[in-house]
Amino acid sequence: MKRILIITTSLTGMGHKSASDSIEGELSSYKDLYVKTIEGFELGSEWYKAQSQIYSKSVKLSYDLWHFLWVTSDIGYKEINMYISKKIEKKFLATVKEVKPDLILTVQPMFVGSILNIMEHYYMDIPFGVCITDIVSISNFWTDKRANFVICPTEECKEACLVRGVDEKRIQSLSYPLRPQFLKVLDKSMDFRIQFMKRCELKNQVNILMVAGGDGTANFYDICDKIRKKLSHKYKFSITIVTGRNMVLKAELEKKFKVWGKDKRFYITVKGFVKNMEHEYMNNNIGILRASPGVMMEGVACRLPMIFFDYIPGQESGNGEFAQKNGIGTLCSSSEEIINKIENYIGEDFKVMKDMIYRQNEFYHKYLNKPLGKYLYDFINNKTTL
Repeated sequence: MKRILIITTSLTGMGHKSASDSIEGELSSYKDLYVKTIEGFELGSEWYKAQSQIYSKSVKLSYDLWHFLWVTSDIGYKEINMYISKKIEKKFLATVKEVKPDLILTVQPMFVGSILNIMEHYYMDIPFGVCITDIVSISNFWTDKRANFVICPTEECKEACLVRGVDEKRIQSLSYPLRPQFLKVLDKSMDFRIQFMKRCELKNQVNILMVAGGDGTANFYDICDKIRKKLSHKYKFSITIVTGRNMVLKAELEKKFKVWGKDKRFYITVKGFVKNMEHEYMNNNIGILRASPGVMMEGVACRLPMIFFDYIPGQESGNGEFAQKNGIGTLCSSSEEIINKIENYIGEDFKVMKDMIYRQNEFYHKYLNKPLGKYLYDFINNKTTL
């Protein structure tokens, strides 16, 4: 039985964990394959593990602070990789001895060069692959010429790798790793979306999903207030706000919305952490979301017209422009701009939204129809060549 060791993390946002979950899900159909997924930061000491919180804390404190850290660390990536190598060496070697992998795959940039340093030092002859989970702006941590292959989800990502000296023969253009529940709706979402749009059009109803990521939140109260005052006389609105694990925000919004009372033409639901996000994506006309790679690709999987309100500087820079160029969403910088864009989306019998879901369908066939699982299985069984 062949063995794959996947290195991920849930300590620097959930994007990397979602990616590893997706890959595990795809590989689960191969019964002659053993997959072991580990938390990368647990390879170090508790003190080292605590350092992983720098990302989440700095992002919540100040985007400018995070951008500074992102830029400076990208400059000194070689030194940082050497530091990480020393911190994780002992447990990594023990893990390799235990798992005996035929392939090591990482979905987290901190565990690319740092792992390859250890493997090179100990003359470890194990294939090593990288699955990049950014789509436009990538850091130097992702790219290392020693990797056997680098999986790129977009042409922009591939170009960034080439600029950094990665051999084109080692680059694999494959799908962005979507969470298993979104993979299940991929093939049926287009037909569902068309029928759902028709039903909403007949009822003159607009369903809006707003998602507050842990790293970024629009002024949802202000947006809802503007929709209520400016648009609710023309359309019936059902708005769902998902605050995730931010229970303070959930309580704050519920308190504010309660003052408005009940309105048959304007209904708001505030939810906390939601497990079946694909259900929320599928049952809304418009998503007001942060321009993170995972959120964007999941929106496309569900053919959800999107408006992006925010992005993290550094690794998410360029994502909004990427969405606009491909016709899958729009980036807005203010509540007023978001309202104008909603009005634009729903005008002329939802024409803009209808056009967008067809553009998203084209995007799906270009970028999300090349499964990672088959490539990894073929690679580990020597059915692919560089």
